[in-house]
Amino acid sequence: MAHQIKVTINIRTKRGKRYRRLRWKNQDGTPGEISLGRVEEMTAEAAELAREQTESRLRLGMNAKRQQEQSSKPQTVEWLLIAYIDEWATPDLSYRHQEVVRIGRMLGTIGDVPLTDLRQYHLAEHLREWSKQDNGKGGTYKRRTLVDDLSTLRRAWKAGQERKAITLDLPPMPPAKTLRNDARPKRRLTEANVAQLVQAARTEPGRNRQHLGNPSLLTFSSWSGWRPKAVRLLRLCDVERLLNPALARADQLIYCQDDKGGTARGWRPVTEAARLAVVERVDEMMRLPMLFENMARAVGGNKNRRRWAEERAERARERLKPEGLLWVTTHGGPVTSGTEANYIADYSHAAGLQDVQWYDLRRHACMQILSALNWDCEAGRLYTGHESVETLLRYVYVPAQKAEDQAGTIGWTVRAVEALKSEA
Repeated sequence: MAHQIKVTINIRTKRGKRYRRLRWKNQDGTPGEISLGRVEEMTAEAAELAREQTESRLRLGMNAKRQQEQSSKPQTVEWLLIAYIDEWATPDLSYRHQEVVRIGRMLGTIGDVPLTDLRQYHLAEHLREWSKQDNGKGGTYKRRTLVDDLSTLRRAWKAGQERKAITLDLPPMPPAKTLRNDARPKRRLTEANVAQLVQAARTEPGRNRQHLGNPSLLTFSSWSGWRPKAVRLLRLCDVERLLNPALARADQLIYCQDDKGGTARGWRPVTEAARLAVVERVDEMMRLPMLFENMARAVGGNKNRRRWAEERAERARERLKPEGLLWVTTHGGPVTSGTEANYIADYSHAAGLQDVQWYDLRRHACMQILSALNWDCEAGRLYTGHESVETLLRYVYVPAQKAEDQAGTIGWTVRAVEALKSEA
């Protein structure tokens, strides 16, 4: 990504007087600074206006310099993609982060290719190269991910044509059907493996020094079939109906507020094991404020320790609000994909399991749900939130001896199930 100048307001004290100044870092890394005078001489609104005007002026100058430098060089794919994400794409682009990730992959393979020399075989080489790379989840990049890379290139190319920056036509897209459309690793967790992981979460504090909440998080992820991101965003208000004893079990639903593509948002049924995990976690959350309050009273004259316990008690009470997240980190922040990676690495090591990824918990849940529903895949989608039956079945391992029977049950041909089995 190209450097983008960011101007900030800084206040410093000199000889008892306070002064405002604008500070930034230039493209070459050197610092820049402008004094705005004493704090009393300018309102905060005027200072913010001066900051915005200075930042705009510096950015325009940097962009003009960059364009002048590029005018003497052949336009490359790197120039196109960086101009797209830095200047042409809308600032509030909702999928900006994904676009940056895709651009990063393309810069490594076709970034140096001049636009005038770009051909279909360059794009095909990008697909082949990245289809062999480790995706960080124990597998390789699948077809859909790499085709999305080329979609980003297409959007950048279209943006350049609309702004008259380029007049060339984009080469035709290469065929991608030969690439695997499922990047799953071969491992499969059994119920015994999941029980080992949960037990390790109860007994092994790991690098986070405590395991409170993690056993229920592992259990819910292993039996709900939800995407990890959807689990991380689960709030207390989302489980209100699930915990209502006045409702029949069939009406005790859980709300998914965020899921891939928005297709699974809304109230969903949940397995009994996942429901009990939520009950366990909510009980923990209800006990935490009193736990820390008792700790604050027990420390006696240790002011620092008492202050720490009182702050933790206050945080625990804040999390009992309807919008409070169900699972948080040791310090009360939201759980991230990196946090989950640390958890599963610690607990799988303690359980004696190798190369376990967080997504393996979802694969286990999908298999268990479909088995319990006698392979009613449409009903299974209500639990897992998958967009289609085909997407759900990517998580399923079909044993060779059952392939023909289950092909008829799920409405697939034997050949399709065999292909699925071979990808597992």
